[in-house]
Amino acid sequence: MASVLAPCALGREEELTGSDDLTVLDHKDDFMDAFGLHMQKTLRKRRQFIICANLQTAHHVTDASPLYHKLDFSGFLPHERAWLDRLFDEMGCVDAFRDLNKQSNQFTWWPEQTEGSRKNAGIRVDYQLLTPGIRKTVADGWIDDSTRFSDHAPVIMDYDIEIGN
Repeated sequence: MASVLAPCALGREEELTGSDDLTVLDHKDDFMDAFGLHMQKTLRKRRQFIICANLQTAHHVTDASPLYHKLDFSGFLPHERAWLDRLFDEMGCVDAFRDLNKQSNQFTWWPEQTEGSRKNAGIRVDYQLLTPGIRKTVADGWIDDSTRFSDHAPVIMDYDIEIGN
C-alpha cells in the first residue's frame, strides 16, 4: 500500500514556477508522466498493490459536476483525462471506488476557488488504485462526504484480504 499526492495546478495553470520557465501545469504533467512510468515498471513486477492517491484530476464526466465540463482548467483537461484512460485501460489498473459505484455526483473535492461546497460543484480526484489481481477483494466502498478534514472527503474502501504470516 502506498499514498500519492499529485501537484495541484487548479487556478494556477499559467503561473511560472522559478527560473525554469515551466508553469505549475507543466510540473503537474511532468509528475504524472513520471508516475505513469513508475506504474508501468511496478505493474511489470506482478506484485499486488493498493495506491491511495489524490491525482488532482477527474476521469469521467460523471466524476465532475457540470461546472467543470464547461471550464478549461486543470483537473478536467482532455490530456489529464487521457492520462487516466492510459492508467486504467492500457495499464490495467482498477479504480476501486468506480468498480463498485457507477453513480454520478460522487465527489471527493470541492475547490474553494469555485465555491464548490456551497454549490455542490465537486470533482472526484481521490482514488484507490488496485492491481487487477486484488479487484475481487473489494468488499465495500463509499465517499464519506459528511466527514471532511479539509475541502476533501475521504474515500473509504473495505477489502477482504488475508494477511499472510
